[in-house]
Amino acid sequence: MNDSEKTKEQLLAELARVRQQLAALEATHVGCRGVKEALQICREKLSMYMDSGCDGFLLLDQNLDVVELRGTVLSQYGVDPSKFIGRNLVELAPYAAETERVERYREVLRTGVTFVAEEMIPDRRFGGEAIRLSLRAFKMGDGMAIVTTDITERKQAEERLRQSETRYRLLAENVTDVIWTVDLNQRVTYVSPSVKRVLGYDAEEVMGQTLADTASTFQPILKAFQAPLSLTWYRKRGTPRSWTKVHRLFRKDGSAVWCESTASFLRNEDAKLVGILLGVTRDITQRKRSRDALRRSESQLRLLSRRVIEVQEEEAARIARELHDQVGQELVALGMEIASAAEQLGSSPALRERAMRALDLVDRLDTTVHRIAVGIRPEVLDDLGLVKAIQWFAEDFERRTGISCPADLPSRPVNMDDSSAICAYRIVQEALLNVWRHAHATQAKIKVTVRGDVVSVGVSDNGVGVDLKQLSDASSLGLMGMRERASLVGGRLSVRSRPGKGFSVVAVLPIDSCPKRPTAVSGGGQ
Repeated sequence: MNDSEKTKEQLLAELARVRQQLAALEATHVGCRGVKEALQICREKLSMYMDSGCDGFLLLDQNLDVVELRGTVLSQYGVDPSKFIGRNLVELAPYAAETERVERYREVLRTGVTFVAEEMIPDRRFGGEAIRLSLRAFKMGDGMAIVTTDITERKQAEERLRQSETRYRLLAENVTDVIWTVDLNQRVTYVSPSVKRVLGYDAEEVMGQTLADTASTFQPILKAFQAPLSLTWYRKRGTPRSWTKVHRLFRKDGSAVWCESTASFLRNEDAKLVGILLGVTRDITQRKRSRDALRRSESQLRLLSRRVIEVQEEEAARIARELHDQVGQELVALGMEIASAAEQLGSSPALRERAMRALDLVDRLDTTVHRIAVGIRPEVLDDLGLVKAIQWFAEDFERRTGISCPADLPSRPVNMDDSSAICAYRIVQEALLNVWRHAHATQAKIKVTVRGDVVSVGVSDNGVGVDLKQLSDASSLGLMGMRERASLVGGRLSVRSRPGKGFSVVAVLPIDSCPKRPTAVSGGGQ
């Protein structure tokens, strides 16, 4: 019994005693003004208490007839007190007889033992939803008092809490990830049943484990979050954040499993830490295996691509040498034979003229073969290095296309290995080819700079430019090839462009190629 309930009973008991004393005095015709005044004061106090409180009061006689109705009982039962004074409780609440409540009330009158119960009033007299009441019936004089308290909101809150707990429990029990909580002592206070599927342990085996337990299943998880979360705890405030860690755990059967855990401290409405660490652990073993397999496949593909490019360059060099040496020498020999025949045909002007035309055709064919050989593999790249090769190609590009092509080149030769040098030359070659095909430019610029152990090779134009987001796969094949070449030697390639603002390509390549550690590339492709 709490203090408020004691006060109610004490006031009601005092009123009963005063009533009995007054009845006795009136029966003996003894007037006692002081007693009447005391009774009046007691009545006023009790009336004020009952009217101002949150409870309802029913005063019943020994026959369970209503003597008085006060407080919130009027709104709880939806009654007019003038119509129910003197009437029996069963008439006021007929469902009380149906639930054997009346017998319990009579037992209170017989034994004096307080009766406590809860009931739901189906419907208020004036409409509205059903309400839940807490009833406390106790003997008062010859009759009985019933104190009613509206507990509808409390019951509704308890029901919402129960439903919330049920939803959380169903979520925790059926989720595939492991949900867990840890207190400030680094002790596991909760773990979801899904830990059985992920690690093979029952939840009861894991709960209670701490960081100090060397055999703890959760020790790698607790150790991973110990430092950052302790720092957060001492800060007390700050922007709420979470941490994600990847670690290897061991199942109950000893097998290893890779997991990803995300954890953070819970905070209250004032953003203060409440000292509970909430975490979610996910099995990423299959994802990690797939990622590792993809990386191995990408690495093998890059090695294969590098080898394909190397074979292409070797084959191009071989073809260029054969065109220059074999075909070139044979064309020279053919020219000499035609020139000799032309001299012997001096007596026939018509035949001599045809021989001279044939000799001119051989010269043009020799020039064409030389140009093809140089395009496949320029001799100047092998003989004089990257700088001279780019300068020669820029001059040849300007002469053949009419597009101005100034080149800003280092004054000294760049000592690059063959793979990086060929890559730089091919990127310049492909970039200028794109300028001629797509840019509608009047000028293209080449810039080569050396910074430490890397070489930057850039080609820009003043053409129409392009929106990189709108490039189609077909139009980006040239840049895709340049990016792949740069990546295979450990470099990177980036592009910049806007419609009407021209187009630029910049490749940053190592002086010594590093095929085993290709670098991720950036930018778009054309």
